[in-house]
Amino acid sequence: MPSIPFKASANGDNTIIAAVAGKTIKVFALHMQPVTGTTTINYYFSSENAAGEALYGDATNPIPIDRTGVAGPSVLSLPPTTFFEGWMETDEGEALNLNLSGAQPVSGVITYMQ
Repeated sequence: MPSIPFKASANGDNTIIAAVAGKTIKVFALHMQPVTGTTTINYYFSSENAAGEALYGDATNPIPIDRTGVAGPSVLSLPPTTFFEGWMETDEGEALNLNLSGAQPVSGVITYMQ
């Protein structure tokens, strides 16, 4: 199960893990925080289908994140009782996208399985 670093900075969808034909992407753990600035931005994860299916958070209920304020970084760790369920999973052949509400750079590490 790989853990990879990632960076994203564009407003809107940023591909974090590329699609692989016939494979899903299941996320088991995540740590993410803004690289610079003190402004709170919102994010959610979505699948790369035409509808942009929300997987964790959504456009109506995004998750706040900031570097130094109340929201702080985002951490999804996985207790052993739910290990095989994961936090989110794409459909087969779809990428995992991170949607940012602003063009503020974020970086992190994500643990996943395809």
